[in-house]
Amino acid sequence: TMRRVMLTLAAAALVAACGCGGRGEMAEMSSTEGKFRAVMYLNPRKESKQSGQSMMYVVRNDLPDGVLSVMYADVQMKAGGTAEGRLNKAKEAEMLAANFRGGSGDKMVQVSGHPALQASGAQPDGKVKMRAKYCLAGSRLYVAHAMGTDSFVSSSDVDRFLDSFAITP
Repeated sequence: TMRRVMLTLAAAALVAACGCGGRGEMAEMSSTEGKFRAVMYLNPRKESKQSGQSMMYVVRNDLPDGVLSVMYADVQMKAGGTAEGRLNKAKEAEMLAANFRGGSGDKMVQVSGHPALQASGAQPDGKVKMRAKYCLAGSRLYVAHAMGTDSFVSSSDVDRFLDSFAITP
């Protein structure tokens, strides 16, 4: 279910945070099948894997000092509850799996008219940090995030990536 999907997403992100390749030019990329767009470095990697009953898709840039990624999956959700509650559960599952501690200043925002949670965190030693937007569009959960060194996660490139993330029809 959603917890299993988030644990798998977090594991994939941690592996990617090791980094490979270099930085280059950034440009808007669109995913017709994923129904999103974001400004990322050219030639992002695309992956998919089964996570429980859900298929998870990842589009990511692996860089020497971090990773930019958009992960999405159609998830089964229990009836009831609020979007904010569901997004917080998704964030908590990822934080737990990646051994992150939440930062201060999490807040609800909108991404293309859909509810989203803007969040940050860091591993206990502070060497790996994370900034993300968790977004629900119907039964699809999106996680646009940057993970890596403090200088990478606080860079203008990460601002541009997160600010550009949008859900498309």
